[in-house]
Amino acid sequence: MRGWNILTVILIIAAGYFNCSPDNFNEAPKVLYGQDPCAECYMIINEKRFAAAIKTREGETFRFDDVGCLVNFMNKNELKDYRVWVAGFASEQWLPAEKADFILNKNITTPMGFGILAFADESQIPDSLKLRYQTMTFAEIAEKIVNSKN
Repeated sequence: MRGWNILTVILIIAAGYFNCSPDNFNEAPKVLYGQDPCAECYMIINEKRFAAAIKTREGETFRFDDVGCLVNFMNKNELKDYRVWVAGFASEQWLPAEKADFILNKNITTPMGFGILAFADESQIPDSLKLRYQTMTFAEIAEKIVNSKN
């Protein structure tokens, strides 16, 4: 009976560690708007539609007030086993960055002036933006920001 109890405790701990974590690796990040600071520029994150985050498998969450701050942070820090999330500009819902469509233009006002907007898909991008700006992937956005610094 004692062996069964130890096995039960081990299984409960393992289940909690791998599946029941309140801030699970594969779940969208949690941000306290008006309270959490940006991990890059340290400004308070106020607007969900511009927010971004990185979650690591180790359980760390880095929050950002602008997608550009996230890209700068990624270029300065060596991250392993992570997911990148962005808030959809139109929906204000968290999106995996690799699945989102982006618009980049310095004339678009964002918290830190990077001019990056994320959308769940191209159908959510207003025609006025589609006609004036190119739709890009996260990788293309990241490359543009890195290259603009050189």
